[in-house]
Amino acid sequence: MRLIDPYRSDVDWLFTRLSFYRNYITAVAEEVKEPSKTLPRGLWISVPMVTLLYVTTNFAFFVLLDTEQMLETSAVAVVSLVSVILH
Repeated sequence: MRLIDPYRSDVDWLFTRLSFYRNYITAVAEEVKEPSKTLPRGLWISVPMVTLLYVTTNFAFFVLLDTEQMLETSAVAVVSLVSVILH
């Protein structure tokens, strides 16, 4: 009798995706004209933008909702969106 590992499919899926992205980044780096200049510039621009978006979104949640409302729900984004739409 063969035992089935319930986590094997998740691990296989994760490594498949990671290898896909590694190959994708390698292919993109080969196609970019100056990858040693362009890729770091893209990271220096995109990482602060994503961080700012994340911080701004969380700040909006704190402005729109009380602490009690945040603690009562597991879907803070949905509750804050409903409060924006209804008010």
